[in-house]
Amino acid sequence: MEQKTLGIVLKSIDFRENDKLVTIFTPLGKKTCTLKGCKKPNAKLRFAAEPFCFGEYILVTKNERVTAINCALIDLFYDIRLDIKKMYTAFAILEFLNAIALSEGNYRDMFNLSVNCIKNICYKNNAEQTTLIYFMIKALEMEGYGINFDTCTECGQDLSGKLCFSYEDGGFCHTNCKGVRESNISDALVQKIKIISNSKKEKKEGFSIKKEELKIILKILSEFFTYQYNIKLNSIKML
Repeated sequence: MEQKTLGIVLKSIDFRENDKLVTIFTPLGKKTCTLKGCKKPNAKLRFAAEPFCFGEYILVTKNERVTAINCALIDLFYDIRLDIKKMYTAFAILEFLNAIALSEGNYRDMFNLSVNCIKNICYKNNAEQTTLIYFMIKALEMEGYGINFDTCTECGQDLSGKLCFSYEDGGFCHTNCKGVRESNISDALVQKIKIISNSKKEKKEGFSIKKEELKIILKILSEFFTYQYNIKLNSIKML
């Protein structure tokens, strides 16, 4: 059976002398396929095994084994490899997708979100971390783990003062309501997260956000992800 699909490479590992096993995220799920001969120096499809390779793949299934026989390249997102900050930020998206995607399913919205965010990280400056925050909030929402930014998860009142994040309830709450004495999350920071979440451009515009605040937000989101999936996003530790 032959299938033509858009895909973006999440990872690849050496397989046999000249082949690789490539994991591709597609609008219909995560596919692991063999890319034969791609380790040879002059291989036509050498690029198709590179992480972040975005293209239209032709996959052939025979005896339950999937082989990629061709790829029409759309973008390699090469500039990501030239900037360590861009690289780790974009790899966090690949880690996220590899963790949550099943072999079959409807991932069209997730696929479009992922490609747009990786494109944003690659071609825009100083938008890496806000783009990753935007991606994680939207992707978690698609997975059924939307975050409540408006009211306390305990008392239901508007958020104000010192706050903490409830991983169990998927939202922010007053420290007094949760019985927590200290918190470095303010209602002002929650509003900044909400602005990023609502930004269609997936970048910081029209407001000021500090590096320390970005780290706090990413820590909350990565720990929330780990709470739900029991998997750590190692790339975020490097940001």
